[in-house]
Amino acid sequence: MIYFTRQLLKEQQGDPSLQNNIEVENKWKMAIENYQRHFNSVESSLPVSVQKLSRMSLHDGVIIDISKKEREITIVIDSSSNYEEQSNEIKLIFKGVEFFNGIDNIINEWWLYEEYYLSKIGRFELNVLLTNSEFTIIADEVEIIRN
Repeated sequence: MIYFTRQLLKEQQGDPSLQNNIEVENKWKMAIENYQRHFNSVESSLPVSVQKLSRMSLHDGVIIDISKKEREITIVIDSSSNYEEQSNEIKLIFKGVEFFNGIDNIINEWWLYEEYYLSKIGRFELNVLLTNSEFTIIADEVEIIRN
């Protein structure tokens, strides 16, 4: 994570004395603005399915299952606590996976923030900040299934 870092999240949410701090709020706004500029510069080069995923809100979704096989990773998210998504479960199937890191112990973690990048070894890179960890997946495509 480059923009939505754990340190920034801790500053904003962790210490009650900093929660209303103008400097912390300005850092958060700057991170949002900087990431949005980055995302706007790469969005049209991302696969259409990734563009669609980027418009979904997975914030506060809970990862309830994950599976790996060959070059495919499936992540199932309980999105019932997310007020924007109308489905109870969202399944993300990453196809053509070239690299992944940090996905081994993420069951019951809450999805907080994500960042998308172009990749030299796959068509896109997804980094996700979770409650206690983060993960990265570099792949060619993602299929989205809502239940």
